[in-house]
Amino acid sequence: MFLSFAELVLLTGYRRRSCIIRWLVANGFAFRVGADGYPRVLEEHMRLILCGNSPKPRNAPNFSALKKKKVFDGATS
Repeated sequence: MFLSFAELVLLTGYRRRSCIIRWLVANGFAFRVGADGYPRVLEEHMRLILCGNSPKPRNAPNFSALKKKKVFDGATS
């Protein structure tokens, strides 16, 4: 389910909360901070990141919406 503290230390190389969080942010890991202040990282998310199958961001801009569309006004030329 979630990585243990020992697994987070092994992954990041840090023991301090702030250092672990900084490393996770810098390396593109999604996480939530628990009541104890330590990050919670899903095992599945870690596997995806480390295997190079980074999940797509949820709030990615839709650039195709910016392309100009031809408008049909009903007139024939």
